[in-house]
Amino acid sequence: MGADCLLSVIVPTYNYAHRLSQCLTSVLEQLGAGCEMVVVDDGSTDDTESVLRELEQTFREGWQRLRQTNAGAGAARNTGFRHCRGQYVLFLDADDELSAGALDVVCRTLRERPGLGVLLGGHLACYPDGRQRRHAVHVAW
Repeated sequence: MGADCLLSVIVPTYNYAHRLSQCLTSVLEQLGAGCEMVVVDDGSTDDTESVLRELEQTFREGWQRLRQTNAGAGAARNTGFRHCRGQYVLFLDADDELSAGALDVVCRTLRERPGLGVLLGGHLACYPDGRQRRHAVHVAW
């Protein structure tokens, strides 16, 4: 993907092998033209490497994976940012998932509003006790 990359999804991960496949699959299944994903393994000591290898067998294009010595989520996000090609960035934590069609909505919004500075997507927070809380979409110029 070259200069036409509109959106880079950056996923830092550290010892989230138990949730990583769901997270990355939710992105990889909807990656299209103008989107890429960068996964940064922040020195995981669990089965993260095998999860990533397995996903590479199914999803061969549109993403890259990097590995670094453990330096924290912020450093992993910065590493992903340095290696991404998108005009815009979506940071996604390794225990999150994108709803079906989310990338289409985000990319359409970005194309329709070329001067957009920040887009905070709506999301649903799910808590271990079963509670859920909806958060609205926010747009900033």
